[in-house]
Amino acid sequence: MHAGRDDYLKVLNTNGIYSEVHEFENSPHSFCLFNPWFEPTIGYIDGFLKKFLSHDPVEVSQLFFKDPIKKATR
Repeated sequence: MHAGRDDYLKVLNTNGIYSEVHEFENSPHSFCLFNPWFEPTIGYIDGFLKKFLSHDPVEVSQLFFKDPIKKATR
């Protein structure tokens, strides 16, 4: 699944949005739905989501985004 990837990554990088790319050589277009690629794909997704969901949202925004969320002051 490479069609448009480079253009999309350019947009993400230009906007300071964190992303990851993992490649599986000799895989068909819909590889992520089938073995032997399904479980490694789920592992990459799980790891990526844990980076975002296991921390405070403000802390995550400061790590991964060019314009992080500011903590509200009272």
